[in-house]
Amino acid sequence: MIPTDQEIIELFHEDNRQGLKMAFDKYYTLLCIHAEQITGDLHLAEDVVQSVFIKCWENQSFFTVHSSLRSYLFTAVRNASNKLSVTHLVENIATSAWNPYSGQDARNGIRYRESESQFMYFQDCINRFSSSASAIIQGVKKNENPLMTTMWSMVGFPLSSAVVPVWITPEGTLPSIITAPGKEHAPICDWAMELKNRIIPSMRGSTKYYLDKVQVFNADHTGITQQLIPLNRQIIKRTKNLIQEWTPDGPVQSRVNDHYGWLDRTIEEAYNNLFGIPDNL
Repeated sequence: MIPTDQEIIELFHEDNRQGLKMAFDKYYTLLCIHAEQITGDLHLAEDVVQSVFIKCWENQSFFTVHSSLRSYLFTAVRNASNKLSVTHLVENIATSAWNPYSGQDARNGIRYRESESQFMYFQDCINRFSSSASAIIQGVKKNENPLMTTMWSMVGFPLSSAVVPVWITPEGTLPSIITAPGKEHAPICDWAMELKNRIIPSMRGSTKYYLDKVQVFNADHTGITQQLIPLNRQIIKRTKNLIQEWTPDGPVQSRVNDHYGWLDRTIEEAYNNLFGIPDNL
């Protein structure tokens, strides 16, 4: 018979080791499924769930649970999974504009209309005036093909750039949107820099160190970073599905090329539809 949450909590108070084991036996598989839905990676999901139970043991957390153990565990796993997901890292770290000294955050522009400029000093943020790229390296586990390593790149200016996944392949191909011959600029770099000028409208003296929060996020939902969120989520979701198809053999060159072509078309169309750039479409 499957024990109830209350029975598990009561057992934990009597014998914390056995109580934790009973909770693990009851919820481990369900929690792994939940974590995989968030991270898109079964191995990572298993690590997340195991780490949650380890913390529960180290902190004796079950002593503080007085209602639903299920809700407690699912919330803990969800929070831990989100912090490790590519989506979370792109939306909260790679595009962060939070100043820990002043407490200001560009995302607070959501409180104002697009017409209500709200400037903040952002040289103490992860992203600052000189930021030109952000990259997340998603590695592989032991015995997995190293060629599965994925770099999620945001080039030009992270607050105004779409995420572009790339891999090392035998043909050495890359999306055309992030490449350019000689000293020319990659297309997405030019687009991101054009949008950067909207976020930072003044270059006089130290005014270049102040961004307009409502150009990042605003109540009209026309902020630049804000409007790129659905595009980035679409790219991440499609890319994760592709990566799952490769396991364990690694990237298939023809599929990589097809995906790069899709990225080029999708990102260019999105920038044109959202921001009117490039203007030659």
